[in-house]
Amino acid sequence: MADPEGLSLGGETREVTVLFADIRGFTSLAEALKSDPQRLAQLTNAVLGPMTDIVLDHGGAIDKYMGDCVMAFWGAPDEDPEHPRRALEAARAMIAAMDDINLKVRRAFADAFDLPRLKIGVGVNTGECVVGNLGSERRFDYSVLGDPVNVASRLQSLCKIFDVSLLVGQATADHMWRDSILSEVDRIVVRGRREPQMIYTLARGALRQLSPAG
Repeated sequence: MADPEGLSLGGETREVTVLFADIRGFTSLAEALKSDPQRLAQLTNAVLGPMTDIVLDHGGAIDKYMGDCVMAFWGAPDEDPEHPRRALEAARAMIAAMDDINLKVRRAFADAFDLPRLKIGVGVNTGECVVGNLGSERRFDYSVLGDPVNVASRLQSLCKIFDVSLLVGQATADHMWRDSILSEVDRIVVRGRREPQMIYTLARGALRQLSPAG
Protein backbone atom coordinates (compact mmCIF):
# COMPACT_ATOMS: atom_id res chain seq x y z
CA MET A 1 0.00 0.00 0.00
CA ALA A 2 2.91 2.36 0.71
CA ASP A 3 4.47 1.61 -2.68
CA PRO A 4 1.78 1.03 -5.34
CA GLU A 5 4.47 0.81 -8.03
CA GLY A 6 5.51 -2.49 -6.44
CA LEU A 7 2.16 -4.04 -7.41
CA SER A 8 3.25 -5.10 -10.88
CA LEU A 9 4.51 -8.27 -12.47
CA GLY A 10 8.22 -8.91 -12.45
CA GLY A 11 11.03 -10.04 -10.23
CA GLU A 12 14.70 -9.92 -9.38
CA THR A 13 17.36 -12.56 -8.92
CA ARG A 14 18.31 -13.00 -5.30
CA GLU A 15 19.81 -15.67 -3.08
CA VAL A 16 17.15 -17.04 -0.74
CA THR A 17 16.59 -20.05 1.46
CA VAL A 18 13.44 -22.05 0.82
CA LEU A 19 11.63 -24.34 3.28
CA PHE A 20 8.91 -26.92 2.68
CA ALA A 21 7.17 -28.52 5.68
CA ASP A 22 4.71 -31.35 5.17
CA ILE A 23 2.44 -33.31 7.53
CA ARG A 24 3.42 -36.98 7.40
CA GLY A 25 0.62 -39.53 7.02
CA PHE A 26 -1.86 -36.96 5.81
CA THR A 27 -3.35 -39.38 3.25
CA SER A 28 -4.39 -41.73 6.04
CA LEU A 29 -5.89 -38.84 7.99
CA ALA A 30 -7.84 -37.70 4.95
CA GLU A 31 -9.17 -41.22 4.46
CA ALA A 32 -10.22 -41.51 8.10
CA LEU A 33 -12.05 -38.17 7.93
CA LYS A 34 -13.43 -38.47 4.40
CA SER A 35 -16.99 -38.20 5.70
CA ASP A 36 -16.18 -35.02 7.64
CA PRO A 37 -14.10 -32.62 5.49
CA GLN A 38 -14.67 -29.76 7.93
CA ARG A 39 -13.00 -31.81 10.65
CA LEU A 40 -10.10 -32.54 8.32
CA ALA A 41 -9.69 -28.83 7.65
CA GLN A 42 -9.65 -28.13 11.38
CA LEU A 43 -7.00 -30.79 11.93
CA THR A 44 -4.85 -29.43 9.11
CA ASN A 45 -5.10 -25.89 10.46
CA ALA A 46 -4.19 -27.11 13.94
CA VAL A 47 -0.78 -28.06 12.53
CA LEU A 48 -0.26 -25.40 9.87
CA GLY A 49 -1.21 -22.61 12.29
CA PRO A 50 1.76 -23.18 14.62
CA MET A 51 4.04 -23.83 11.63
CA THR A 52 3.05 -20.44 10.21
CA ASP A 53 3.71 -18.71 13.52
CA ILE A 54 7.18 -20.25 13.64
CA VAL A 55 8.04 -19.05 10.13
CA LEU A 56 6.93 -15.50 10.90
CA ASP A 57 8.63 -15.46 14.30
CA HIS A 58 11.91 -16.36 12.57
CA GLY A 59 11.66 -13.63 9.96
CA GLY A 60 10.42 -15.77 7.08
CA ALA A 61 7.74 -15.14 4.47
CA ILE A 62 4.91 -17.57 3.75
CA ASP A 63 4.83 -18.34 0.04
CA LYS A 64 1.82 -20.63 -0.14
CA TYR A 65 -0.09 -23.55 1.38
CA MET A 66 -0.50 -26.72 -0.64
CA GLY A 67 -2.98 -28.90 1.20
CA ASP A 68 -1.02 -30.21 4.18
CA CYS A 69 2.24 -28.50 3.16
CA VAL A 70 3.54 -24.99 3.79
CA MET A 71 6.22 -23.31 1.65
CA ALA A 72 8.23 -20.41 3.06
CA PHE A 73 11.39 -18.50 2.24
CA TRP A 74 13.99 -16.19 3.78
CA GLY A 75 16.12 -13.48 2.17
CA ALA A 76 13.29 -11.54 0.53
CA PRO A 77 11.60 -9.11 0.33
CA ASP A 78 14.12 -7.70 2.80
CA GLU A 79 17.74 -8.72 2.41
CA ASP A 80 19.04 -10.91 5.22
CA PRO A 81 22.60 -12.31 5.15
CA GLU A 82 21.57 -14.78 7.86
CA HIS A 83 18.72 -16.32 5.86
CA PRO A 84 20.15 -19.90 5.82
CA ARG A 85 20.53 -19.93 9.59
CA ARG A 86 17.12 -18.39 10.20
CA ALA A 87 15.49 -21.03 7.99
CA LEU A 88 17.26 -23.79 9.91
CA GLU A 89 16.23 -22.23 13.20
CA ALA A 90 12.62 -22.29 11.98
CA ALA A 91 12.97 -25.92 10.91
CA ARG A 92 14.34 -26.83 14.33
CA ALA A 93 11.49 -25.01 16.03
CA MET A 94 8.92 -26.82 13.88
CA ILE A 95 10.34 -30.21 14.83
CA ALA A 96 10.52 -29.26 18.50
CA ALA A 97 6.92 -28.00 18.43
CA MET A 98 5.45 -31.32 17.32
CA ASP A 99 5.16 -32.73 20.86
CA ASP A 100 2.99 -29.81 21.93
CA ILE A 101 1.01 -29.87 18.69
CA ASN A 102 0.29 -33.59 19.08
CA LEU A 103 -0.87 -33.06 22.65
CA LYS A 104 -3.27 -30.28 21.69
CA VAL A 105 -4.55 -32.14 18.62
CA ARG A 106 -5.25 -35.30 20.61
CA ARG A 107 -7.22 -33.31 23.16
CA ALA A 108 -9.23 -31.48 20.49
CA PHE A 109 -9.94 -34.58 18.38
CA ALA A 110 -10.23 -37.24 21.07
CA ASP A 111 -13.83 -37.94 20.04
CA ALA A 112 -13.06 -38.36 16.34
CA PHE A 113 -10.98 -41.54 16.01
CA ASP A 114 -7.76 -43.11 17.19
CA LEU A 115 -5.51 -40.34 15.89
CA PRO A 116 -1.96 -41.47 15.01
CA ARG A 117 0.98 -39.39 16.15
CA LEU A 118 1.53 -36.56 13.68
CA LYS A 119 4.98 -36.01 12.21
CA ILE A 120 6.45 -33.51 9.79
CA GLY A 121 9.09 -33.65 7.11
CA VAL A 122 11.05 -30.47 6.36
CA GLY A 123 13.27 -29.71 3.37
CA VAL A 124 15.56 -26.66 3.31
CA ASN A 125 17.71 -25.41 0.43
CA THR A 126 19.50 -22.22 -0.59
CA GLY A 127 20.25 -20.69 -3.95
CA GLU A 128 19.56 -17.93 -6.45
CA CYS A 129 15.91 -17.61 -7.43
CA VAL A 130 13.66 -15.14 -9.16
CA VAL A 131 11.75 -13.32 -6.45
CA GLY A 132 8.81 -11.05 -7.15
CA ASN A 133 5.22 -10.82 -8.29
CA LEU A 134 4.64 -13.91 -10.41
CA GLY A 135 1.45 -14.90 -12.22
CA SER A 136 -0.77 -12.94 -14.56
CA GLU A 137 -2.08 -9.40 -14.80
CA ARG A 138 -5.37 -10.54 -13.24
CA ARG A 139 -3.88 -12.52 -10.36
CA PHE A 140 -0.35 -12.81 -9.03
CA ASP A 141 1.53 -13.71 -5.87
CA TYR A 142 4.79 -12.58 -4.36
CA SER A 143 6.77 -15.79 -4.72
CA VAL A 144 10.09 -17.43 -5.52
CA LEU A 145 10.89 -19.46 -8.60
CA GLY A 146 13.96 -21.48 -9.50
CA ASP A 147 15.82 -24.77 -9.22
CA PRO A 148 16.62 -24.30 -5.49
CA VAL A 149 12.86 -24.36 -4.84
CA ASN A 150 12.53 -27.70 -6.63
CA VAL A 151 15.43 -29.13 -4.64
CA ALA A 152 13.91 -28.00 -1.32
CA SER A 153 10.61 -29.66 -2.25
CA ARG A 154 12.41 -32.86 -3.23
CA LEU A 155 14.35 -32.92 0.05
CA GLN A 156 11.11 -32.65 1.98
CA SER A 157 9.79 -35.68 0.10
CA LEU A 158 12.97 -37.65 0.82
CA CYS A 159 12.62 -37.20 4.59
CA LYS A 160 10.34 -40.23 4.64
CA ILE A 161 12.84 -42.33 2.68
CA PHE A 162 15.72 -41.48 5.02
CA ASP A 163 13.49 -41.60 8.12
CA VAL A 164 14.45 -38.13 9.35
CA SER A 165 12.42 -35.01 10.11
CA LEU A 166 14.75 -32.64 8.24
CA LEU A 167 16.93 -32.72 5.15
CA VAL A 168 19.18 -29.82 4.20
CA GLY A 169 20.72 -29.20 0.79
CA GLN A 170 24.39 -28.74 0.03
CA ALA A 171 24.00 -25.04 -0.72
CA THR A 172 22.49 -24.35 2.70
CA ALA A 173 25.09 -26.48 4.44
CA ASP A 174 27.86 -24.45 2.80
CA HIS A 175 26.63 -21.41 4.74
CA MET A 176 26.73 -23.18 8.10
CA TRP A 177 29.30 -24.45 10.56
CA ARG A 178 28.75 -27.90 9.19
CA ASP A 179 30.97 -29.71 11.69
CA SER A 180 28.87 -28.82 14.72
CA ILE A 181 25.33 -28.27 13.41
CA LEU A 182 24.81 -30.60 10.46
CA SER A 183 25.71 -34.21 9.85
CA GLU A 184 25.95 -35.93 6.48
CA VAL A 185 23.13 -38.25 5.45
CA ASP A 186 23.95 -39.35 1.91
CA ARG A 187 25.10 -38.20 -1.50
CA ILE A 188 22.22 -38.17 -3.96
CA VAL A 189 21.34 -37.06 -7.45
CA VAL A 190 18.19 -34.96 -7.21
CA ARG A 191 15.67 -35.74 -9.90
CA GLY A 192 16.20 -33.50 -12.89
CA ARG A 193 19.87 -32.78 -12.07
CA ARG A 194 23.06 -34.54 -13.13
CA GLU A 195 25.53 -33.64 -10.40
CA PRO A 196 25.26 -35.47 -7.06
CA GLN A 197 25.11 -33.41 -3.91
CA MET A 198 25.51 -34.20 -0.24
CA ILE A 199 22.43 -33.85 1.91
CA TYR A 200 22.43 -33.21 5.66
CA THR A 201 20.29 -33.34 8.75
CA LEU A 202 20.73 -31.75 12.16
CA ALA A 203 23.54 -33.33 14.10
CA ARG A 204 22.81 -34.87 17.46
CA GLY A 205 22.57 -32.08 19.98
CA ALA A 206 22.26 -29.41 17.29
CA LEU A 207 18.68 -28.62 18.32
CA ARG A 208 20.15 -27.08 21.43
CA GLN A 209 22.87 -25.16 19.57
CA LEU A 210 20.55 -23.22 17.30
CA SER A 211 18.95 -20.20 18.90
CA PRO A 212 15.22 -20.50 19.66
CA ALA A 213 14.18 -17.46 17.62
CA GLY A 214 15.41 -15.55 14.60
